[in-house]
Amino acid sequence: MCEILGKCYKCGGTGYIEEYSHIRNGICFACNGQGWDNDDTEELNRQQNESIAEDYGYNSYEDYACAMKEEAEEENEINYGFR
Repeated sequence: MCEILGKCYKCGGTGYIEEYSHIRNGICFACNGQGWDNDDTEELNRQQNESIAEDYGYNSYEDYACAMKEEAEEENEINYGFR
């Protein structure tokens, strides 16, 4: 099972901020380009995330979060050359 982390509050989980593309190629400083953080404030969104996970057919928030993390990592690798 993957480590569950919340989406970065600054970049929304992309690891990239287009408006800052001229600074370190737009890598988000808040998450260091990872797109995820483990901030405890994410727990506040857990109920909403459980509902979203169910809407997309996942059994749990953990399954949904792992899938979204893998998708973001793949997208970052394709678009920006890093995971």
